[in-house]
Amino acid sequence: MHRVFKELFTSAEVDDLINTFNGSSKGWYRLGAINSDGPSVDYDSSRKALAQAMHPDKVPVHLKDKVLKAVQQTDKTRSFDFIEQWAINKYKDSEKGHFYWHKDRLDFFIYHGGNVNKQTAEQIFMNNMRPQREMSVSVALNDRSDYNGGQFVIDVGDGKKTPLDLYKGDAVVFDSDTMHGVEDVTQGTRYALVIWLVDKEKSLQWKQLCLEQGIETT
Repeated sequence: MHRVFKELFTSAEVDDLINTFNGSSKGWYRLGAINSDGPSVDYDSSRKALAQAMHPDKVPVHLKDKVLKAVQQTDKTRSFDFIEQWAINKYKDSEKGHFYWHKDRLDFFIYHGGNVNKQTAEQIFMNNMRPQREMSVSVALNDRSDYNGGQFVIDVGDGKKTPLDLYKGDAVVFDSDTMHGVEDVTQGTRYALVIWLVDKEKSLQWKQLCLEQGIETT
């Protein structure tokens, strides 16, 4: 399941969002892809990108409302909530930035929520109780003319990699269990906003459980 929304964000809204990230985030950090097998985790080369992250509480309300409306139009059966940070991903030509064929739904969150060595056993347990990603959103933050390669590809139901041309402000909304990816950037730099949403009812239950345990969810 996927749906493309042309100009979900206006050009001005994209610029404002980038400025908000620049003012709120701690700068760019390196992204890898996690391969996991129980407690054994390593990073591989299937993803080469940089990222900036920002908690959804800091995102302008009208932009969150736009995303929620688009997601609800794509899946009318449930309500959704944000519990993970929004991320801007940067794919550079100098390292053939990419994120190869993958799904966004994760098996567990132990290594997702921060430095495990600084977490209590209760915090790690609650991270594992976090609701699974249900819907994903990718918003283009610059035009296709700004880079070569870097095509966003997605499985439309036939198991094949179907390319989508996304221009500044365009968004694709899809089930988090859908295979998708970003091909090598060969010239220029590709920027994209990535957002994940969970089932709202499950989110409220999880947040209440965290509250009862005295564990922050931010």
